[in-house]
Amino acid sequence: MTILSILAALLLGGMPLWLAVSQWYMHRRRACECTLITYLAGLYARFGIDAAPNGFARDYLRTADGVCLALYVLQGAHDAPVYVFMPGTAAYAQLYAQLLVDLHRRGCTVVAYDPRGHGRSGRWRGYFTVTQAIDDARAVCAWAHARFGRKVVFSGSSQGGVIGLYVAATEDPAVATVVCHNIAWLDGNTIRQIAILKPPLWLVPFLCWLFLRLRAWSIPVTWYLPFDKLKLPGGGSAMELMRTDPLVTLAYGLGAISTLAKTDLARPLDRITTPLMLISSRGDEVFPVAYEQHLFDQLTCQKRFLLLGDLPHLMILKPPPELIDAVVDWIRVHAPGRWPANPQAAGGSSTSHPSGSN
Repeated sequence: MTILSILAALLLGGMPLWLAVSQWYMHRRRACECTLITYLAGLYARFGIDAAPNGFARDYLRTADGVCLALYVLQGAHDAPVYVFMPGTAAYAQLYAQLLVDLHRRGCTVVAYDPRGHGRSGRWRGYFTVTQAIDDARAVCAWAHARFGRKVVFSGSSQGGVIGLYVAATEDPAVATVVCHNIAWLDGNTIRQIAILKPPLWLVPFLCWLFLRLRAWSIPVTWYLPFDKLKLPGGGSAMELMRTDPLVTLAYGLGAISTLAKTDLARPLDRITTPLMLISSRGDEVFPVAYEQHLFDQLTCQKRFLLLGDLPHLMILKPPPELIDAVVDWIRVHAPGRWPANPQAAGGSSTSHPSGSN
C-alpha cells in the first residue's frame, strides 16, 4: 500500500469514531437544576460577582423551528429601557451576571438568553448556524418588544457581538440600537483574523462546503478560538473554567464553524442605519482592534467606538464602571425610557422560577 492509501484508510476508519464521539457530546444531558444553581453560586462567590443565580425570573421562548430558548429576566420599572443580551462563544447568559445586574441597577429591564445548543437552551450542544443565531436573536427581541411594549437594545459579547452586527443589518423594527462587544464580518477572511484555524483564502470556500456536509461532526471550540490565551477576571485561565463548568459548550459542529467562517450580511456595512455602539479593548486577545476599527470606519449609521485600555477579552464578565456608564449614556440617547431617580435602587424585585433543563 502507498502512503496515500494508508492515510486514506486511517481517515475512513477514524471518521465513524469521530462521529460517534461528536454525537455522544451533542446529545449529553445537562446537569440537574439544583447542581447548576449550586455551581453558579460558587462561581459568583469565587469571582466576587454581586448576583444571585436564582435572582433572575426564568422564562422560555419556543422558536419557529421548535427550539426552546432559556430566558433570564431582570424587570425594571414600567417603561424602562429593555436590554436584550446574547453571550459569546461556548458561553451562557448567567456567566455575565455582573454586567446584567449592573445594567438592571442603573434602570434597565434586562432579557438575557442562552443561544440554541448552549447553556440551558434546547437543541444539540454546539449544533447551530449563524443564520439560526440571527433568527433566534430577532425572535427574542420580538418577544421582549411584545412583553414590555417598546423597542429594545440588542447587545452581545464576542460571538454575541458579531450577531449584534448582523441583527443591525436586518433593520429589525423591534430593535432601536445595538451594543456590540466586538464585531466581525464573516466574509471568509475574518476567520484568519481571529481564529486558530487559518486556511489559505482559496481553500475557505471548499472547507465551508465540506464542513456543512459534515455538520454532524464536531470539534473542540479550543481548536477554533485561542481560549488558552484568555484570562479570567482577577487572573486564572479560561481553560480551567471551561473544563469544569457544566453549562459551557465545549465543542461546535462543523456546520457552525462553516457559517462562522462565511455568512453574508443582510446589507453592506455602509448601508446599515441602526445605531451601533462598539466596545473593545487594547488588551483583547481575540479581536484585533485594527480590524474592528476598519469595519467601524465603514459604518455610516450613528455610531460610537468605546475603546478601553489594556483590558482582556473577558473583562466583560466584571465590567469596569466606565463601560456601564458609556452603555447607559448610549441607551439614554438611542433607546430612551423612564429612568429611576435613584439608579442603584432601580426596578422592582425579580423572582425566580426555577425550571429543569431542556
